[in-house]
Amino acid sequence: MSEKSTFGERTGYGLGDLASSRFWMKFADYLNYFYPHVYGLAPAVRSKMIQAVRGWDRVNDPVVGMMTVPCRSLRRMTFHEISRVIPAGNAPRYLMHINPPTNPE
Repeated sequence: MSEKSTFGERTGYGLGDLASSRFWMKFADYLNYFYPHVYGLAPAVRSKMIQAVRGWDRVNDPVVGMMTVPCRSLRRMTFHEISRVIPAGNAPRYLMHINPPTNPE
């Protein structure tokens, strides 16, 4: 068995993941501007495109994770774990359909 990681190691990994996420979110924020204003893609089409990509990710990521992680305990998920994963994976899909009120002028 390997040793338990220290608090400093876990903090370091967490900060590294935060830095990586902030870096890639800059590109995602730019795409929100680029697609409708520069490329001319309608916001509804862009929304459906992102929804399709996230849907593929929702299916593909756990499958690849199961194939690459040799740990057997990941394959035996309890009901409580599954009940937390499904809403977390579907929340962005439903949030994409919330539109701000428009001014009818």
